[in-house]
Amino acid sequence: MEHYIIWPAGQKSLPNNSEVKQNTKLVKTIKLKAPHLLKQIKRQLPKASISWAKSLFFGDDYPFKNGKQVSTKGCIVWTDYQINQWPLLLFILNNSVHQSFEECVVKYFLDADVNSIPNWDEIRIIFKKCEPIRSINTDELDHWYDEISTTHIHPESYHDLYHWFGPAVRDIGYLAFDIFMKKRNGSIAWGEAIKAHLDNIPNLPVKIKNMLMDDFFIGLINR
Repeated sequence: MEHYIIWPAGQKSLPNNSEVKQNTKLVKTIKLKAPHLLKQIKRQLPKASISWAKSLFFGDDYPFKNGKQVSTKGCIVWTDYQINQWPLLLFILNNSVHQSFEECVVKYFLDADVNSIPNWDEIRIIFKKCEPIRSINTDELDHWYDEISTTHIHPESYHDLYHWFGPAVRDIGYLAFDIFMKKRNGSIAWGEAIKAHLDNIPNLPVKIKNMLMDDFFIGLINR
């Protein structure tokens, strides 16, 4: 399940200036502490517009605008940031080693269902405590992919795995390469490498590891 930060899916009305400022601050924090978790998304709300008076009140920094292109006429458009709940939860587990999986889900996702709305207040706190992670641009990520491309993983899958694991995808790739050189099977190599990485995430239950492999990673590996 994906969540949006600038205009959260559960919020019916346009965010006001104060909410936009708070949400933008969260985006900046995540960009510093875990940039791999974010995906920049162009969004639009059809059959809607912001009046001239409101646009003056909101100011030039307000991210929501009336669409001006042919494809966006009659729409409110804005740039948002998407975050997937499972990579987010894995990141939280890595930075909450003294909390169980169940405690993390209840604390950071408001109830016992990881698919519920994130508790952004608690998430802001944990991100502030984390050490910064270097952002990897597309050129560098492509270079990393070239190093292990003989394992036959699809380049888009490698990029998707970066959004799951951040810079750790490089070490996962190296391990997959070593396994591939022995077994000559890319699917097996990447499956074992990802499982090994998941095994090192604190308090991640076996049933959740198996679910992640079956529901997400097997498909990426075999793309």
